[in-house]
Amino acid sequence: MADIRTINESISVAPQITPEDMAAIKAAGFVGIVNNRPD
Repeated sequence: MADIRTINESISVAPQITPEDMAAIKAAGFVGIVNNRPD
């Protein structure tokens, strides 16, 4: 899984994730992802 770093109880950040990371991220309880990468 991606290197997820907690900022506070509501926000965490991670480097670029892959489609393969999605199941583990969901299993960890995350419900939303914001893509902050440029086009």
